Amino acid sequence: MRVIRQLLRLSPMEYVLSLRIQEAQRRLMTTDRGIGDIAVSTGFYDQSHFTKRFRKVTGMTPLAYRKRFRG
Repeated sequence: MRVIRQLLRLSPMEYVLSLRIQEAQRRLMTTDRGIGDIAVSTGFYDQSHFTKRFRKVTGMTPLAYRKRFRG
C-alpha cells in the first residue's frame, strides 16, 4: 500500500476511483449509453453518487462532459 501511495501519490482507493472515472469518461465520449447505465457499469452505486464523484474529479457533470468532449 505504501509503495502505491509513493509511486502514484494516491491512496489505493483514490487510484481505483481515478480508473473508474477514466473509463466513464471514455464511455461518455464513445457510446450512446445512458449516464445511469455508465454509472452502474463502472462500479458506482447509482447515477447520483456517480455524478457527485465525477464532478468532484473533473469539475463538470457527466452530461456537460459528454456535450463538451463528444466528437
